[in-house]
Amino acid sequence: MERTPFRAAASRRAVMAVAALAVALLGPPASPLPVADQDEDPALRAVLAEAVRQNHYPGALAQAWSRGRTSDVAIGVGDVRTGEAPRSDFDYTTDKELSRAYERDPFRRLPPRALVRVAVSHPPLFPPGAAWNYSDTDYVLLGMVIQRVTGRSYAEEITRRIIRPLGLRSTYFPSGSSSMAPPYLHGYEMSDSDAIKDATVLNTSFAPGSGDMISTVGDLNRFASALLAGRLLPQPVLHQMLTPVPGSRAGSDIDKYGLGVIITKLPCGITVYGHGGTLDGYLTGVTAQSGGTHTLAWVINGSWGVANQIALMDKAYIAEFCGRRQHASSSPAGPRPR
Repeated sequence: MERTPFRAAASRRAVMAVAALAVALLGPPASPLPVADQDEDPALRAVLAEAVRQNHYPGALAQAWSRGRTSDVAIGVGDVRTGEAPRSDFDYTTDKELSRAYERDPFRRLPPRALVRVAVSHPPLFPPGAAWNYSDTDYVLLGMVIQRVTGRSYAEEITRRIIRPLGLRSTYFPSGSSSMAPPYLHGYEMSDSDAIKDATVLNTSFAPGSGDMISTVGDLNRFASALLAGRLLPQPVLHQMLTPVPGSRAGSDIDKYGLGVIITKLPCGITVYGHGGTLDGYLTGVTAQSGGTHTLAWVINGSWGVANQIALMDKAYIAEFCGRRQHASSSPAGPRPR
């Protein structure tokens, strides 16, 4: 089985331009949410349950928010040891020598400049502007630009400009530490011999700006809602961000790419904007409708089957946003998560 230790992000991969996706912790939400909708969407549960069954993942966790209602879906286990359920290529990542070095010493710190040097040691995939390809290196460069312009790290700036103003109290940067504040969802990876091992504790310095943030599904929903509601960016900038890049194709016929955002036009006519991420032990995704009135964040605590992640994302989004249209339209209006 091919392992991809550098495909960063399961709570720790860049999501929607500046903030990063993150491991779903088990702790309380950042601020009070409306009472969970007990009539959870069976279509979304069926999609995640089938993914867990087919790929032998330990478990899955998702939270959706729509018009003042939240609903949670938890399947399988969050910790295989205790059986606890889940609670609410122009790129350095493809460099084989760097990958081998990470395998030999997964806790070795990798400075951003070192990652960029590895990336630029390879020839470009195409002339600038001639095509499109996803690149983790670009997020590393964005972090370096933030440092140069502000004199502060991108982690400090994201904390100051996004995390604190939005009240994302369960979202933070580990700052080089390999530990997380409990309780948290354990992540698992599969060895070449098909043995499952705990991959929760790891060094994320190989993913600066693209995969070194820890968060919860609740906080991810709050962030996505705020971004799509226009609370974080000027409207012209947000419009540019949500406009598909010519020639981009983010894994399937219904997925295009904006500026750090996967734009998914669902078969029911709804368009959603979000991102997915992978990291040793986790597969994640978060998306929202324009205006931020309906959001969905999910995490699976097994990182194998990455090739099927886009298909899983599309199925989950179709189940949530298309399958719940009638329910959402009849739901009472409520305050957006803050």
